Amino acid sequence: MRNIIGCIAIITFLCTGCSSSKMGDIYMQDDKITNEGDSYSLHKEEQSIEGQVYTGQLEFEGMDTLWDYEAAEDMEVEVSYCLSVSQGKAKLVYIDPNDQPHIIVENKDRVKTEALENVVLQIKKGRNRIKLVAMNRAQINLRFKISEGNLNSLGF
Repeated sequence: MRNIIGCIAIITFLCTGCSSSKMGDIYMQDDKITNEGDSYSLHKEEQSIEGQVYTGQLEFEGMDTLWDYEAAEDMEVEVSYCLSVSQGKAKLVYIDPNDQPHIIVENKDRVKTEALENVVLQIKKGRNRIKLVAMNRAQINLRFKISEGNLNSLGF
C-alpha cells in the first residue's frame, strides 16, 4: 500500500511539474522566443485574417509567429494593435533579422484596451517576425494590423 501511494505521488508530481511550466518558461527567455520554431498550447480560439488585419480571441500560452516579412531593404512598417488580457500575461515581440527581440507591447491580468495603438517599426533588410508570447493560459483579445508582410493564424 505504501508503494502504491508513493508511486501515485511521484506520478502526480511529474505530471504537474511538467505540464504548463514549460510554456510559461518561454515567456522570459529571449533565446527561445527568437528561435525559428514555435511552441504553444492553444486551448480556445476564434481567429480571422482579412487583408492585413488579424483579429483573435484566444486562450493561449507559449509563442507563435503572427507576422513575417522578408524585407528587400531597410524600411518603415506601420503597425496598429489592441491587446487585451483578462488572465495571464501576453506580449507582442518584434524579432529583427539579427534575432534581437524588441517588445512592442506587454499586458497582464485584467488589462483591457479598446483603442488601437499605432507605432512605426524601423525594420531591417532580411527576415523580420512578430510573435505573440503568452503564459498562464492567457485569455487574449487581439486586433493587429500591419502595412506589409504575411499574417498567420496562430496554431496553424
